[in-house]
Amino acid sequence: MDKVTTHSAVVSKISSMRKNLLNDEDYELLIESVNKGESIVDVLISIDSFSWLTEDINSGKSLENALKDKLYSQIEKIYNYYGIDYKKLIAKALQRFEVEHIKRNVRRIVNTSKEIELTTATYTPKYIKNIDYNMVSKASTLEELIDSMNYEPYIKVIRPLINEENYTIFEFEMHLDQLYFLLLFRSLDSVNKMDKKVVLKSLEDNIDILNANWIIRAKTSGKTSPEEMFGYTLYRGRRFTNEVLREMCYMKLEELNEFVRKSPYSFLVDKDNYLMDVYIDRYILASLNQNKKKYPLSIINFFEYVHRFEYQIRDILVIKEMKSLGIDVEEALVGRKVKSGN
Repeated sequence: MDKVTTHSAVVSKISSMRKNLLNDEDYELLIESVNKGESIVDVLISIDSFSWLTEDINSGKSLENALKDKLYSQIEKIYNYYGIDYKKLIAKALQRFEVEHIKRNVRRIVNTSKEIELTTATYTPKYIKNIDYNMVSKASTLEELIDSMNYEPYIKVIRPLINEENYTIFEFEMHLDQLYFLLLFRSLDSVNKMDKKVVLKSLEDNIDILNANWIIRAKTSGKTSPEEMFGYTLYRGRRFTNEVLREMCYMKLEELNEFVRKSPYSFLVDKDNYLMDVYIDRYILASLNQNKKKYPLSIINFFEYVHRFEYQIRDILVIKEMKSLGIDVEEALVGRKVKSGN
């Protein structure tokens, strides 16, 4: 199929799949039921589009793993529509699942946190195979984590955590992000100009947010020199060029906050810090949604759907734990706050 025909087929497929996502009534039902002490799993299963959960839960899967497995299987249905050039881009883009899994488990090991279960999604995505998810989850030391991998680029980023005393978790995560975006940018050369343009637009926005957030955090802590800050920034932002980033690294914190406040990313300084990931995710999803409407026959439809499904999973898990978290659940939701439109 040519690119237009492929995108048309994908848009049609995704349009059908969107009907199985939670709607406002479903969200209300979940929040109300959990507040009454009912099981969120039982409530989800009562929703027609989530009846599939019964078999997964009965097989012993956790709710999180069942939802992630469903996401991976849905992605594969769309992935199979594309030719080899687009599959390469999708594989690199979805390597962020691996990156996030590595980050999460490095934090668990270094901080001896108990928040991560020693199990992971049982459905291994066929489009990304650089790590063994279960082996990474079971590693109890960084050495074991490295031994579980055969992908040298990841190993090179993790190893300094063992060998360099002053190499922090945040610096490790920034290096991992640098690697991810470098690989992703390279993969864009295989797709057509319009798809490259729209994906670049979304990526560059994301990079701006990550860079600004990093510099603000580093300035707030006061432990990183301006040159070190600049060295950890990501390449190819949309609004914050290298020259602008260097200037931001040398600003006083108050000046930096005011500078960012005048950008589209004002939420980075105007919102509660403990929900910052939520505000960032909402911005990313809203941007993807906007581009989906502007470029209806492009690969951005695929990426918007994947992010929306991901954030729905996050929303479900937040609702499940809202009493123990002690938060305003409406403020902590992502997918519900950003409407799909189509």
